Amino acid sequence: MLKKSLRPAFNATHVPSFQACRRASSAVPRKYKKPVKELPNDDLSVFKRTSTQLLRFSEEGHSKPSWRKRSSKRRELNRLEDIQESNKKYDSLVNESPKPLKVETTHNDIAGFDITDDPVFEKLSMACADDLVPGTYYESRRNAEWANGIVLFPDPLNSANIYGMQTNGSIKCLRAADVMFAIPSFIRSTLMQRCGTYKELVEPDENGVVESDRREFFLAAQARVLKQARDLEREVEAEQYRLGRAMDKIYDSCCSKDPNEWGKVTTVQVARMLYSTSNIPVMHLLAVHRQLMDRQDEFVCHPGRHRFVHTFSVRPQSHLINIQRVKKWVFKDKPVIKSFQDKARILIDRSRQLENSTLGEMASSVPVDDIKFDENEQEIVTFLKRSLSFARRIQEEAYEFTVPLIIKDINRYDELITAYTALKFLREIGVYTPWEDIASKDEDIALSSEVDGLVPGRIGSSSLVPLDSSDSTVSFTTEGLLNRDAHETVRHDFGDLPVYVIDDKFAEELDDGISIETIAGEQGSHWLHVHVADPTTLLPITHPLRKSIFRQSETMYFTHQTWPLLPHDIVQACDMGRPDVQEKGHNVLTFSAKVNESGDIVDYKVRTGLVRNVIKLRYDDVDEALGTDTSPYILRPFVVSPPPRLKPDISHITPHLSQLQLAMKITRRIKEAILKTDFFIYQMPSALVDIVGKLPPRQAIDPSRPVLHSGFPKLDYYIELARRIETGARSLVAEHMKLACRVASRFCNDNGIPMIRRTLQPIKWRSDAEKDLILSSRDDCGLIPLTLQMERQIKLSASIFSIEPDGHWGLGIPKGEGYVRVTSPLRRVEDLLAHWQIKSALAPDSKKLALTEKDLLKIIEEQTERKDAIKLIYRSHKRQWAHTYVTRFMQSQARARAGGKSEFPVDFNPLRGMEAVVTKFPKYQNARWELHQSVYIPSIGLTAELRVHDFSRALTLGSIVKVNAREVYQYDLNQTLEVDFADE
Repeated sequence: MLKKSLRPAFNATHVPSFQACRRASSAVPRKYKKPVKELPNDDLSVFKRTSTQLLRFSEEGHSKPSWRKRSSKRRELNRLEDIQESNKKYDSLVNESPKPLKVETTHNDIAGFDITDDPVFEKLSMACADDLVPGTYYESRRNAEWANGIVLFPDPLNSANIYGMQTNGSIKCLRAADVMFAIPSFIRSTLMQRCGTYKELVEPDENGVVESDRREFFLAAQARVLKQARDLEREVEAEQYRLGRAMDKIYDSCCSKDPNEWGKVTTVQVARMLYSTSNIPVMHLLAVHRQLMDRQDEFVCHPGRHRFVHTFSVRPQSHLINIQRVKKWVFKDKPVIKSFQDKARILIDRSRQLENSTLGEMASSVPVDDIKFDENEQEIVTFLKRSLSFARRIQEEAYEFTVPLIIKDINRYDELITAYTALKFLREIGVYTPWEDIASKDEDIALSSEVDGLVPGRIGSSSLVPLDSSDSTVSFTTEGLLNRDAHETVRHDFGDLPVYVIDDKFAEELDDGISIETIAGEQGSHWLHVHVADPTTLLPITHPLRKSIFRQSETMYFTHQTWPLLPHDIVQACDMGRPDVQEKGHNVLTFSAKVNESGDIVDYKVRTGLVRNVIKLRYDDVDEALGTDTSPYILRPFVVSPPPRLKPDISHITPHLSQLQLAMKITRRIKEAILKTDFFIYQMPSALVDIVGKLPPRQAIDPSRPVLHSGFPKLDYYIELARRIETGARSLVAEHMKLACRVASRFCNDNGIPMIRRTLQPIKWRSDAEKDLILSSRDDCGLIPLTLQMERQIKLSASIFSIEPDGHWGLGIPKGEGYVRVTSPLRRVEDLLAHWQIKSALAPDSKKLALTEKDLLKIIEEQTERKDAIKLIYRSHKRQWAHTYVTRFMQSQARARAGGKSEFPVDFNPLRGMEAVVTKFPKYQNARWELHQSVYIPSIGLTAELRVHDFSRALTLGSIVKVNAREVYQYDLNQTLEVDFADE
């Protein structure tokens, strides 16, 4: 009971203060000893009787789980060995903890330390890279929630999932990608076999019943497994607590010296700073891992491959200061927060009024002169901008509890405050434009905001040479370029041999061309030459630009802007479309393949070359000349009445038609040879959005001056089907490029040159019948129906980098040949590296290669992480623009139905009656409190979530249903289209 003086704090008519509640709670006794109750005599008699009976049954040897009498001494010894082996394994994990060392607070203690040479890191990486087999101890994290358990078995319905028994005894299905830490073989396999199978634990018999004896048998085994897991948990928690104070100093030792630069640290590196022992037990590594996970303000775990790399990004010092400062202002209710909210409220009202009055108009900027953000308010804006991230929520986010407190009190947003609300807020207060692309601002790719937009025909003037440019002058601004061609004496001059450079109208880099040579006396055999622009003639591997090139990894093509990989002067000088090529010639690296009548490579050459007779062509023109119509393979679902197709003028192609027809004939042979393997393609094309016309000119960047915007850019929404790429001129060029990459790998194999290759493991067929079914459904391009792929749930592994000449199943390339990317050195770092490596071997005075095998392995590790981040950002970028278009269309239709202004007719709605293919099993959506099933809608190129009422109404994978769009749900930055059954 509370004292009378404290009772008012808990009065229903009085709202207590935080301080009053705290004082009141401290007055309540912390421990309350319950009175001992005597057991009634009747219950005591039953208890005694039951105990006596149990003891008698045990003595008589009744067959009960855990009491079973072994039929032989040998089996009894096996059981004892089982227990002893488990105990030994456990003891090795939780041996006596060494005392933590004192951590000095100097900056960047880990600089220059090569973690790959650390045996503990190697052991941890190998352990966590293993498959999650039964008996593996795991820690899973998803949506900032985490759980621990033991892997029971893989999910037979989805190879990406596993079933695990959590330490609370519940059995859960989870994604293998959500496992952040794993200890393989923590429980012995013989004990795991006694824990039950998928059929027994997840899918019992038709009546949902498992025999009593069998159930008790695997429950007893599960109890033993849980005991070992919980024992480990207790030890890890104790060690985690013991590390607390020492961990407080770790950030100062790991952060970058540059206050604005992110750092990196691994779990093992931090453990080395805490423990003096050379062989750190995995239990201590797990404790360090959890400590780092809990310090989300300072350390951010790897968003995609943490279980394999155990890497944390160390937040910059300036970011941490900003977080701490803004949190302090918010939680102490400082005046700066109210001042910022008052200004934001005025800006939001103006922005919404401006939006309503300029519907349907082109985008334009409206500067604000009477409102200015002071330095402290700019800190708040920076805090909000940094809170926007596409990364998975593995840890609790540093911003997630503070952002809603800032926005909610403005009283302009009724919905749940999420990341998307924060984005909308920044747009409405004039910090971002209404069409601002957030994906390109993600810190994982760290693109410079100072690069000029390079979207030919859309944003200003491009510094790249367009396809029809007549400008032949190059003004070099990049310092340290080579002024002498080291391969001049060995370059092969191809003279007047026609070199066909075929690309799109607005291609930004013309970096490759093809030639065909007939071989006299060899019927059906031809030399195919692929000439690739050679930037390494100008750019040495030792150039200071190498660091920034490696960091960016590739040219970044976004809807609103392009970030080139190389400086524009190098790109312009290496562009094969330059008019002065005819006169001066153009340095290239040429990959030649001799292809026989069966489409096989029977010989090859790799040479530095010089080409002169360059002929620029466009895909559509070549398709027209070859009689191929690819226009049906571009879908524009939101165009009410497509304009008639205009035939291009192809008179300039007529002199070259026979050569192009021959090249197309050879291309078909190559594709037919590939189709003799078990290669196939299935398509789930994504929606693409282009900006039509120009965006408003950029305003001078002044963080104190908000800029509002009116109107919205005109967008073009379309879907490019896979068949467009697999037919006509695009297929011709693509197959020649693949041929060049195969030749490059053969050249490196035969000359002992270590090289980075792209590999993809072959598909694992479940049966010959399944293989025959899939291969028999292929068309002439190798495409199979999407419905069949989803019905059979055929899983394709992701391609990876390797220095071994492994095959690439997705391209039909066998093991032993390999595939080296060499055809795009102006826009991909791996192609540029390949040119440096190959040219170092071709140099007339060649003494050593540009890169060793060890160098390449380190580059593979770095580039794998970079490519994963880029892939995620590209996916988010496409989703943002596509869902923005769909949202605006639905809003326009709603206005039209209400009699307002709309860009589309009221009776035009492609979002109704759409055919959708079911792609996944039902899943409960916590954010919506609904059961959803994923579907893919080919007509608009988007995946969507279909609401189903219960599991009994779940749809078969691969089935086709009619759906209507309901809304674009914008819980976070990755918006989702939600649909309902069309008949509802």
